[in-house]
Amino acid sequence: MNAHVMCQRNTLNYLAVWLKRFRKRKGYGVHSPAAFYLIRFVFFEKAAYYDYERLMTVVRKAREHFDKYVEHLRLYKLLFRLVNNAQPTSIIEVGRVIGLTTVYLAAPCKKVPVISIDVKRDQNLSDFTSLMLKQHAPNVELHEEEVVSCLDETLLRIQKEERLFILFRPELFEIEVAMQIFKKLIKVTNSHSVIVMTGIHASQALNRLWKDYIKSDKISVTFDLYELGVMYFNHSYAKQNYLINF
Repeated sequence: MNAHVMCQRNTLNYLAVWLKRFRKRKGYGVHSPAAFYLIRFVFFEKAAYYDYERLMTVVRKAREHFDKYVEHLRLYKLLFRLVNNAQPTSIIEVGRVIGLTTVYLAAPCKKVPVISIDVKRDQNLSDFTSLMLKQHAPNVELHEEEVVSCLDETLLRIQKEERLFILFRPELFEIEVAMQIFKKLIKVTNSHSVIVMTGIHASQALNRLWKDYIKSDKISVTFDLYELGVMYFNHSYAKQNYLINF
């Protein structure tokens, strides 16, 4: 998997994963009502949400200029639905490619502050991202600097009972830095928090990281969708990790 993108499975890899998870689709065999609801009506929701058409114009524009950085549309839409379902009061993104994930995170809750933190990357890409977010996601506070120290400053602003939604992209960082970042993120979570972690099968190291993370007593139910994992901290859910054929 390309380290710069969330979803770039080739045909053979996609087929292998699909066959392995054939019985793990759309909630089959899931007995938890809460988990079943998330799988059927959030992960696999097919309704055309109100903002999809507008957001698609942003994706087309990105493809014109930086096509290799544009990820699979179904994952952008999934992020939109996850935020829409969670209704957070704050959103944090750690790690960013072109900013399309940022736009989709910001769209469902336009008055909710979004903080997007990443290191400085390609200047042309950074300029495009800044302009795109200014036009289509003005509620985003964009940072391109030393990630760990910026994250420390950001987390100090988080209130104890915030409904926090976090997108963390560890595949964009060295593994030691990724571990450090996650330890900081999990400290500010509460029962209302949701963390989406990408690249959980991008390498053996990241897969071990994911498996270690989901053992935490703070985390209740988790969903492994292959390209990404979703963590919930609400302990009304029974602790379990679900493999999903997404």
